[in-house]
Amino acid sequence: MNQKYIIPFVWLVFLFIIHVKTHSFCEYPNSGCFPNGRGCNNDYSACGAQIESVSWEDYDKPMESPLDCTYDLQDRYTYLNLTVRVPDSAAGGPEALGHFTFSDDDGNSERILGDGLFLNGVDCPEDNNKPASKTYTSLWLISRANKPNNVWADVWVSIYWGCKGEKCASEDVHKRIWVP
Repeated sequence: MNQKYIIPFVWLVFLFIIHVKTHSFCEYPNSGCFPNGRGCNNDYSACGAQIESVSWEDYDKPMESPLDCTYDLQDRYTYLNLTVRVPDSAAGGPEALGHFTFSDDDGNSERILGDGLFLNGVDCPEDNNKPASKTYTSLWLISRANKPNNVWADVWVSIYWGCKGEKCASEDVHKRIWVP
């Protein structure tokens, strides 16, 4: 390659890397432990976890999210608002979420969480930091292009609770809703 083209080429590659990094939105926080689901109706807990409500909302400014998010400057920020519930028989509330995905009948979809993530005030679970409330509500930054509109949408998430160390009761739940 001609030497006069090397500097502009390297500069373009650098700008591309910065551009890609700023659009990667949210990353997992640094944590040494992740929930390990053991199912339900066993020694850990009875089944009955559910998605109570889900909605897609726009905000004028970035909102707090369980993930470490970097934001491009925009006029609006789109979030998926999720409320989950654990069974009434559970000791404590939701301690982690994982495998969190949504899609709609127009073909839009997004995977928000792959692996499980402790949240709701729980870092690495100990018996003394169990959430008291049976419900947990959180906001998750999504791409505005994937926001459902006047269509049926599906949400899937794994809910973890009753953790003993990293081993937790878990249930994979689904909710189908009409998004106006």
